Amino acid sequence: KHAAKTLPSYECNNGTTFPSEITTTHFAINRECRLPVFLIPNTESVTLLIIIAINRADIIELNYATALAFLPNSSFDYVVFDHSFSSQPEITQTINNTCKQLNVKYIRVPRFLEKGGPSASHSATVQWIIQKHASKHRGRVWFLDVDMFFLNDWVWEEVMPSTKYDIMTVWQRRPRHHVPGPYIFYIWPNFFVFREIQAIPNISKLTWKSTTINGQSLDSGGETYFWINAHPKVRIKGIWQTPYGIDGDLTGSQTQYYRQTPQMIEKIHRNPDLFQLIWPKDPIIAKTYDHAIIGDFHILHYRAASNWNHASHIFAIQKWARIKGAVMKALSDKKTQNNQELEDYHKCQQQRDTNTFNNKTKFEQAH
Repeated sequence: KHAAKTLPSYECNNGTTFPSEITTTHFAINRECRLPVFLIPNTESVTLLIIIAINRADIIELNYATALAFLPNSSFDYVVFDHSFSSQPEITQTINNTCKQLNVKYIRVPRFLEKGGPSASHSATVQWIIQKHASKHRGRVWFLDVDMFFLNDWVWEEVMPSTKYDIMTVWQRRPRHHVPGPYIFYIWPNFFVFREIQAIPNISKLTWKSTTINGQSLDSGGETYFWINAHPKVRIKGIWQTPYGIDGDLTGSQTQYYRQTPQMIEKIHRNPDLFQLIWPKDPIIAKTYDHAIIGDFHILHYRAASNWNHASHIFAIQKWARIKGAVMKALSDKKTQNNQELEDYHKCQQQRDTNTFNNKTKFEQAH
């Protein structure tokens, strides 16, 4: 089932279906009228989009809505892997119910993967999903944290050109901060893409546990360092994740802001909550938000959605309100853009039909 067939109530393409007059033949004859991008069917293989949910069923719907809005049309299968713990059966039921409401695939992760603490449990879950499910897929596989929300159109050939890269991730590096190298790099299990999973060599040997190398402690995903070194021909792209405040660094998102085009900066300024996440009025309060930007403002990462950093309840409420406000504004802007593109398309068709009729009339009168 392709994702674009099941939109939540605030989907950004406004529930629009192909107008009856739009056919392949019709479009081929009248190429001067450009079909809106959000209506153009995906022609590539379907991406398996894997979402691991632990304890926040409420953010699944927003994550899914942004994927529908900003990923190419009918381009992905959205699968939620429920990794909620046995001590919280009500959360398991809520996640299952949410998936049923959205009509997306739901898979319960085995309970035996809960052992060993959050990092070990997450590593084991990623390993299990790859072995039991992802490795059987043909095409692109994408592991995306449930608290990552799309803000802008995602175009694969711009973000991850197929002729250049086999894997994409937010690189994890040790030591961190401004410490001299040499550095240890490894894949982040919260965000990574296999362009063609069947072409990844020795994927069964790609393990995801935390480890210690040269005195450096590596969290979940750390063991991928060994696989990377054993496969130097695999082309891996690192995509930016610029944090705000989680390590006391107040410049990451702001630096990324200054890298953007004037059009993107204007778009950011039209989104008050997003602007405040980058340029907060109160930097001290902003530190608690712990959010990050991935790519060129492609994705807003909530971070610490499971509250592993033990933020207070009031700060968690404030943070979610700001994040949700920014995402909902992005969805609203996308809906407006889609409607305008569709209106322009219909105007073009009407003008073309009028011109065709007038030309036909003139021809008949002349003969």
